[in-house]
Amino acid sequence: MDYKPPYPINVIITPSSLEKYNRLFVFLLRILRMGVVSRHIYRLLHDRYLIDDKDTVEDKNLAQKFRFEAQQFISALQGYAFDVAVSSTWSHFEKYLKKVKKELKFQLTREHSYGASPLDSQSDSFSTDFMDDIEENNDVDTSECVRDLASLRAYHNHVLDRMLFQCLLLKEQEPITENLDRIQILILEFAKDLQIRRSRTFDVHMRFEYWRKIKNLYAQFRLHVGTAFTNFPPPRFYWPTINRNVTLQTNQKMIIFRL
Repeated sequence: MDYKPPYPINVIITPSSLEKYNRLFVFLLRILRMGVVSRHIYRLLHDRYLIDDKDTVEDKNLAQKFRFEAQQFISALQGYAFDVAVSSTWSHFEKYLKKVKKELKFQLTREHSYGASPLDSQSDSFSTDFMDDIEENNDVDTSECVRDLASLRAYHNHVLDRMLFQCLLLKEQEPITENLDRIQILILEFAKDLQIRRSRTFDVHMRFEYWRKIKNLYAQFRLHVGTAFTNFPPPRFYWPTINRNVTLQTNQKMIIFRL
């Protein structure tokens, strides 16, 4: 994404923020692409010219099973990424900004009514009392102390980090990401082989080799899906999140539930 935000937006959206947005956009675009591929696989397997009577029932069922499980995996990952990782986090961000805007509007109205100066207002409950609440209650998220452009920039970066965390794009999550990438490559290979079958006529030997490759792809797919979420760091690993009780294990449960 080549975007140069004007002032004063560039105070909030920094080059570091743009780099994080790029990583998120690339991740989401890849998932959207896999959604298109899964629908293409469905159309190929329902093409009456693709699988003929010379293919065994076992082979036909294997192809349909591979298609169904791949589509289920992609649908679950896509739903998690868009609905949970991005949408819910961004909705919380927007909701809090609306809350800050409402409080600021009330504060300015009160200052105007009572003739208080902006300098006087910086020592009232809008800042000092809020920090006192944080010291008394450890459950309050310190990132929500948004009172100026600097704190808004910090909170914006915090939200982006949270989305990267939820999308499994952090360095600590590389083993999981690599496994997910491998699963997507196997699905692309499956789609590619189905497309090749559509444009070629196979003899007995070619047909045997073709189905042996499909069986091998499916076996690898099952293996990687089965181990996709077993490499999470231990529960003691936390990331500064909007809800501090959310850990990597929570992400694991969300995706597995959708599967």
